Amino acid sequence: MLNNMERWIHHYSFGVKTIPQEGPDYSISECLKVLKTKVDRFECAKLINKKTACIRLAELVISDNGRMAAMLFQYADRNMSDPAFGNLESGKLRHEPKLDGEGIAVSAHALVYFSPNPRSPNEHLMLLEDTPGIGKTKILPFLNQFLRQMLTRSYHDPAENKERECVPVLFMDHHASQTLKEDLKRGRLSFMELTRNVLIKGFDEDPYLVKTTQSIKLKINRPVADPDSVDFINKLRARYQPEDYNEIKVVIKYPQGKQKTVSLSAVREDAGESLMGKMDLVEFDRELPQCAEVIDGDVINKMKGLVVKA
Repeated sequence: MLNNMERWIHHYSFGVKTIPQEGPDYSISECLKVLKTKVDRFECAKLINKKTACIRLAELVISDNGRMAAMLFQYADRNMSDPAFGNLESGKLRHEPKLDGEGIAVSAHALVYFSPNPRSPNEHLMLLEDTPGIGKTKILPFLNQFLRQMLTRSYHDPAENKERECVPVLFMDHHASQTLKEDLKRGRLSFMELTRNVLIKGFDEDPYLVKTTQSIKLKINRPVADPDSVDFINKLRARYQPEDYNEIKVVIKYPQGKQKTVSLSAVREDAGESLMGKMDLVEFDRELPQCAEVIDGDVINKMKGLVVKA
């Protein structure tokens, strides 16, 4: 559930590689301009999860000075539970069922700077609004599919003296949180706990019974190396999240015997990366919708402010 007056913002290195690497280079600006032609025709969408969900690039705007691009991703999932609203005083619930063909919708803004990282010319800064259901695991295959269709090229391979095809492939690498990065250098993943809410069917009306939780506790016997820890957490999230385990607790143990516990939501698309990655909190003086229909200028301006402060 999103807070209606604040958002967390992920920091990514965003770029494009050529596959095979011997092919001609592509640029981020070229890729986004091609995607914009699809967006402007309302064609940049894809049904996923056996056609029970849809991810869409709803809007893509390139700044007048050509220095950055703002994007709005939308995601709708009909398998997500219908929303319910509870009266704070009476406790009475109001349910809002989905109509045919609808899914629970969320959105995420993104901001991409075209100027490359001076220390890594193939990488660009990308800021992405943190939203359940929209993360790089969905964004990259979605965008790469369209780029493969629209930017596949032929080139001459001198080594084999024949024409070959190459394609652009986008990548997103989370900027590391320095605090957690240091934690993992000094310690190791020791223990994980996954928790879900449990409703005892048939006893809902019994005044002596309440909802409880069920947990899976996993002790990690072998050390998980720092570069592998994010993938390890994400694999566990992907394994148990379909069974409604919605919270993960990760314990980092240090050689001195001390330990640190970090909690995160398993419904986040890239839960492990969110744990280890750099994120900033931005606050607003008005309520934000769960799903924006068009790019919100206030959200983009807050993202720009993070770059100015850096």
